[in-house]
Amino acid sequence: MNTIELNPDFSAWAAGAGYAIFHAPGSVTIANDGGEIRFTITAADRTIALERAERAEEPRLLMTSPEMNAIERMLIDYVGDDLRSTRNLGHVFFPFDWRECAPGYAVIDFGDRWTGLSRLGRPMDLRIRDRDYLHPAVMYSYIADADPVALMQSYSDPVGAPLLRNFVSPPRR
Repeated sequence: MNTIELNPDFSAWAAGAGYAIFHAPGSVTIANDGGEIRFTITAADRTIALERAERAEEPRLLMTSPEMNAIERMLIDYVGDDLRSTRNLGHVFFPFDWRECAPGYAVIDFGDRWTGLSRLGRPMDLRIRDRDYLHPAVMYSYIADADPVALMQSYSDPVGAPLLRNFVSPPRR
């Protein structure tokens, strides 16, 4: 059985955003207040998987990678969006069209609605479940190399400093 270790900085930040963390043999679940939204991390062999479930629905696989930092960056994006919404800080909008990857990145289409990224022509070791017109791999390209602590700070900052200020919309009134 694989033990999953979350970064202590991420755990503290997620708790401050109202998420609870539950450890079970072979998995970790991060759930918002009331458990309406749950993210579960599991590991098998050398692959870490991230799933999401809302309310009573079955979990959906979102992403796989052998690197926990990659999984945590995706979680920072999800938890950060929720945090910004509950604090009325303005939403973070990343480009999402196939042609709009961050500079140096390109989408890899694995088929069957799975995508990945290449950085400077070299494939990254991750797979992201694609959706209809929103392409999470494109959005992820903007945070793929971000320092996790700086990324958490950016989601918590009203203007998205230091990393996200170019992607923050004004808060709703």
